[in-house]
Amino acid sequence: MDLVSKVNFDLTTKFVVETRTPDGRFLGLREYEKVIDSLEQFREFIASFTDFAKSGVDKTTYSINLARRVTITDMDDRKFFKSVIFPDMNLSIILSTTDKLLYASDIEPMFNAEFPNFLLKNKKFIDMSRPIYLEYFDGQDAKYRPLAQDGYTNDIVVDTALNQIWPVKTGQPPVALTQLMSRTIEKVR
Repeated sequence: MDLVSKVNFDLTTKFVVETRTPDGRFLGLREYEKVIDSLEQFREFIASFTDFAKSGVDKTTYSINLARRVTITDMDDRKFFKSVIFPDMNLSIILSTTDKLLYASDIEPMFNAEFPNFLLKNKKFIDMSRPIYLEYFDGQDAKYRPLAQDGYTNDIVVDTALNQIWPVKTGQPPVALTQLMSRTIEKVR
């Protein structure tokens, strides 16, 4: 038995797509997936995803889930070519396609050019001083939440160069991301 391991990272995120129907426009979410194995490939993913998002309806903030996966293969198995995939650690980061933080006061102006009738509901209850993550937009409504670092929700926001801009602007990739992506070797016994 000759066991060999390979480590990959699965990236998944959702983006807003616009589909034209005979009676108007339909906005929905689609999932975007990619398998990478280095920080440089993550940067390439960010660049292509940012271009893709800006070509449609760009909600400017996207949660990207990064999952480390270990694949074990028996190289002596020439008959069945079986392998086993083990899920490992996960990390979520938020990409800002504008390279800056988003606030609730930015939502209406951002969408009014394309959706003139869009109004943010319940404005009097909104804390305009805290940065937000815009979770959902459907052309009529926007769902968002304030960014948090409270132990339960540990948001990390990066710009299009993969540099951390929240909770602290560092000018470098987040430490949690570089630590996770540096684990590219898994020992097999």
